[in-house]
Amino acid sequence: MRSEKVLPTHEEGEDGDGALQHLMEAPPTAIKQVLFQFIEQNEAPEVVTSADMTPDGQYGETWVMATPRRVVVYDPDHGSPQTREIRLADLEKVDKIDFVGNGALRFTTSRDACEVRFSLSQSSKFDDVRDVIESLRGKERKESDDENRKGNGRRSRRGLTPEALRARVKARAKRSGRCQKCGRLLPYRHGVCPLCLERTRLLMRLFPYLQPYLFFVVLNLILMFITTGLGLLPPFLTKTLLDDVFPKRNLSLLFIVLGALLGSNLANSVLGSIRSYMTTWLQQRIVIRLRTQLYTYLHQLSLSFYDRQSVGHLIQRVMSDTSALQSFIATGMVEIIQNVMTIFIISATMLLMDWKLALVTLLPVPLMVMGNQWYARKVYRIYQRIWRQSARLSSILTDTLPGVRVVKAFAQENREVKRFIAQNELLLATNLRAAHMSRVFQPIMGLLSTIGTMSIWAVGGYMVISSGSITPGVLMAFLQYLHRFYQPVHALCNMNERIQSVAASAERVFELIDTKPDVEDDPDAVELPEIQGHVRFDDTSFGYDTGTKVLEGISLDVQPGEMIGLVGHSGAGKSTLINLICRFYDVTEGTISVDGHDIRKVKLNSLRSQIGVVLQEPYLFRGTIAENIAYGHPDATREEIVRAAIAANAHEFICRAADGYDTMIGERGGGISGGERQRISIARAILKSPRILILDEATASVDTQTEAKIREAVERLVQGRTTFAIAHRLSTLRSANRLVVLDKGKIVEVGTHEELLAKEDGAFKKLWNMQMDVARRHQEVLSV
Repeated sequence: MRSEKVLPTHEEGEDGDGALQHLMEAPPTAIKQVLFQFIEQNEAPEVVTSADMTPDGQYGETWVMATPRRVVVYDPDHGSPQTREIRLADLEKVDKIDFVGNGALRFTTSRDACEVRFSLSQSSKFDDVRDVIESLRGKERKESDDENRKGNGRRSRRGLTPEALRARVKARAKRSGRCQKCGRLLPYRHGVCPLCLERTRLLMRLFPYLQPYLFFVVLNLILMFITTGLGLLPPFLTKTLLDDVFPKRNLSLLFIVLGALLGSNLANSVLGSIRSYMTTWLQQRIVIRLRTQLYTYLHQLSLSFYDRQSVGHLIQRVMSDTSALQSFIATGMVEIIQNVMTIFIISATMLLMDWKLALVTLLPVPLMVMGNQWYARKVYRIYQRIWRQSARLSSILTDTLPGVRVVKAFAQENREVKRFIAQNELLLATNLRAAHMSRVFQPIMGLLSTIGTMSIWAVGGYMVISSGSITPGVLMAFLQYLHRFYQPVHALCNMNERIQSVAASAERVFELIDTKPDVEDDPDAVELPEIQGHVRFDDTSFGYDTGTKVLEGISLDVQPGEMIGLVGHSGAGKSTLINLICRFYDVTEGTISVDGHDIRKVKLNSLRSQIGVVLQEPYLFRGTIAENIAYGHPDATREEIVRAAIAANAHEFICRAADGYDTMIGERGGGISGGERQRISIARAILKSPRILILDEATASVDTQTEAKIREAVERLVQGRTTFAIAHRLSTLRSANRLVVLDKGKIVEVGTHEELLAKEDGAFKKLWNMQMDVARRHQEVLSV
C-alpha cells in the first residue's frame, strides 16, 4: 500500500543541525508524485535531490530519492521519462566517478548498473548522497540480518553512525565551498553563507568598534538624556500657562514660565550642537578604523580569492558599505535608545495626565508596528539588489577605464557607454522602486498619525466642552506631547529602513571579514631562516577546482644556485608551478620544501621575502621610479637604488627622464615603454636580493634590442641564485642547468638543452622544431 508523504526537513528530524538539509529539496508536484509512488507505509525519504545533467551526459535534470529501503532515479528530461527503482537489498555498491568536466554516481546491482550524471559544481553534494546511501545500506543489512542491535550506536557497513555521517558532510562542505548549515554553494567560495547570516547578530558585531571610544559614547548618551528631557519641558510649561497663568492673571509666574521656556530651548540648542560635533567625530574615527581593518584583511586573503572576485565589488565594500555603517555605529543605537525612551516617558506622562485620552493616542501604534514589519521584509531585498547593481556598475568602470587603450583601439567607446547606460538604468529602476515603496509607506504612516491627532481633538474637545473633565491646558499639552510622541515612532519606522540598509552593508562587510584565506600561516608555523635555495617537489599535485588536476605527480630536486627552465605548451602548468613555490596556492597532494622546510610549515612572510619575481607584464605602481624600484626594500638608500638600476640596464633611460629617479609613473606603469617597465621590475628584484628567483616570460613581447638589454640584466640577476625561468623563446634557456618539460600537468622530460635536443622523438625536440619552423617562415615572409 503506497502512501502520500510530506517531505520532512532535517530541522524536524534527527539532523537538527541542518548538516544534510541540502539533500532534501522540494521537487515540483509532478515529479514528487512519480517519486513518492514507490514509498510504502512508514517509509520516509532521507535524500531527495536533483542532478543538473541527464544520464546521457546532456544538461538537464535527473532526480534521486533514497529511503531506508530503496533508491529511485527519475529522468524527466529524456525523450520518454524514465524511472528506475533499486532496492537497497539488491544494491552491491555505490561509486562516485569523476570524469573530465562532470561526474557520475553509479549504482551497481548483480544484474546491471544505473548512473546519475552531474556537473563538477555538484560534485561535493553527490559525495554526501553517496555517504548517506552507503549508511542506509549498512543499516538495511543489519536490520535484515538482525545483528548487533544493541551495539555502539547504529553503524553502517562503512562504520558510519548518523553523527559521524553529519560530521563528514560538514567537513566536506567546509572544504568544497558549501554552507555547513544549509548546504548551498557559497558565493565565490567565501566560506560564508549570506542566507544563514543572522541580521541581529550582524548588527551586534558592529558595536565592538565603539569600544576604543567608549568615553565619548557614554558622554553622548548623557547629553542625549539631557536634551531629551529639555525637549519634553515645553508642553508641560504650555499647560502651566493655560491653566495657572492666564486664568489667574499671574504676571510673576508668566515671566518664570517664559524664562524656563527660553532657558530650556537655549540649553537644548547648545548641548545639541556639542553632541552633533561629537557624533561627526565618532563617525569619522569609526569609518577610518573599519576601512583600515577591511583593507588590511584584503591583503591577508589568498590569490584564489581575487581570482573569483570583481575589483568593483571589493571597492564597493571598502568605500560604500563602510560609509553606510559609520553613521549607524556612531549614532544608530543612541537614536534608538533616545526614541524608545521618549516614547515611554511621553506615554507615562500622558497616562498620568488622563489615561482615557492617552489610550486614544496609542490606538494607531499597533497598525504602525505591523506596517513597519511588512515594509522591512520588502525593502531589505530591494537594498540587496541595489547594492549588487551598484557593484556591477563599479565593475564596469574598473574594467574599462584601466583598459581604455584597448577600448579606443577597437573603437568600442559607444558599446561601453551603452553597457554603462544599461546598467545605470537598471540601478535607476531599482532605486525608484525603493523610493516608490518609501513614498507609499511614509504617507500611510503620516495618515495614521493624523488620525491620532484628530481623535485627540475630537475626544479631548468633547471632554473639555461637555464634562469639563480635563482643562484646555491638558488638551494642548496632550496635542504637543502627541507630536513629540509620533515623531520618535516615525523615526523608529524610518530607522527600520535604515537598519535594513545597514544590515545589508554589514552582511557584505562581515562576509568578507569572515572569509577564510585558502593559504595562511599554520598555528605552529616557524620563521624560515636565511635559505640557500634548495627546492624540492615530492609527488606534488594541485588543482584549482575539485576533480581537475593542473599538476600531477611532480617530483623535482633543485640544488642551490641551479637554474631551471620550465618548458611546455600553454596550459601545461608552468605558471602554476611557480605559483606553488611562492605559496600563492597550497598543494592538494605531496609537498614542496625549501632547504628541507615544508613551505606550509613556515611563515608566509619569511618565505616570500626570500623570493623575487619578474613577471611577463610587470606591474608598476603610481609613484616615482625610485619608489617602484625600492618597493620590495622600502628602506633602501638612493645609492642602492641606483646600483640596482645600473645592474638592470635601466640607469641610462632613467637619467634621460625629465626628473630622473623622481619621475612620476602613471597607473600600471603608464608613460614608459614595456621594455623600460621590465627593466625597472628587474631592478626591483635585484634590490631585494632574493635567494630564489622566478622569471615568468621576462623577455616576451619586446623588440630584439630591448631583449638583449633585458637578457644581459637577467644574467647578472641569476648569478648565485636558485632560478626558475619560463621563456617564450626556447633559445633563451640555453644557459639553464636543466630544462623541465611539462605536458598536461606532468613532467615528461628533464635534462640539459643539448641532451633534450638529442632525443629525436622527445617532447622538447618537437617544441624546438615547431618554433624553428615558425621562425623560418617568418623570416621568409620578411625577405619577400
